[in-house]
Amino acid sequence: MALRGRPSGKSKPGGFAFGNTEPAAFATAPTCPRDLDAIGKKKWREIVKYLTEMDLITKADRDMLELYCAAYSRRKSAETMLKKFGDILKSKQGGLYRSPYLDVANHASKEMQKLAKSLGLDPMSRKKLGVQRVKRAGVAARDRSKSSLPPPTNIPPKTALAS
Repeated sequence: MALRGRPSGKSKPGGFAFGNTEPAAFATAPTCPRDLDAIGKKKWREIVKYLTEMDLITKADRDMLELYCAAYSRRKSAETMLKKFGDILKSKQGGLYRSPYLDVANHASKEMQKLAKSLGLDPMSRKKLGVQRVKRAGVAARDRSKSSLPPPTNIPPKTALAS
């Protein structure tokens, strides 16, 4: 006869674990896809860090963020090739033509701009979402309402010098 109830020992991968060692801020963050390259994974970690600080990311955002990081990686690779070969290439017949890497970089940049709006990565989308400035641990955010300069004093206007 089989035992009923929860099996003893640690939970299975993908199951619920009560002793979760994941930081609370990253509990709602999606996991990085394995198929991203090193550039994309680095960008993923950077963006997840920012978006969790602003409390703007959930696991449902994984696909959009993956597309953004892949486009970022594609743009960086195209930019590297543009630096290596240049914007204008010379054909075998001696004519000049525009580098195909330029089109790849431009297309990836446009894709990134569209996805950035969806993810809250640009200032206007954050403003629409009502995101306030994030105060980082150990670093006080600048408060624009308080100025470190003394208030202006009433100085009489300069008089014109008589000639």
